[in-house]
Amino acid sequence: MGKGRASMILAETGLAEEEYADLSEWELWETICRLPGHFRKEFYVPEICFTGFGRGKEKSMLQEIARMNGYIVRDAVTKQLDFLCCGPEPGPSKIEKAEFQGVKIVTIEEFLNALGIPMP
Repeated sequence: MGKGRASMILAETGLAEEEYADLSEWELWETICRLPGHFRKEFYVPEICFTGFGRGKEKSMLQEIARMNGYIVRDAVTKQLDFLCCGPEPGPSKIEKAEFQGVKIVTIEEFLNALGIPMP
């Protein structure tokens, strides 16, 4: 991430430079997710796909939460995908493709925690 953007994160979050430098990519994204929506758009729009949730209300709810928090929701593992959120019965082909492409695979709990939403 460029120095200008890093400075913006530091100013907006109150993080010290040492704290910022020690954050993993996922921790940095968690920090950015907690910032106001207009601020997050300065960085990038992450893409996420949900697998293993069936077609019930849970998947729809998660997709809506993702959209409301600035994510682009995909139905498949694409070249631009950042995160694959896995439910109880994830598709093995999606997991394999995500791993091959270096996509971050997260659980529903990790996804919601990154947004500051407690698990129900």
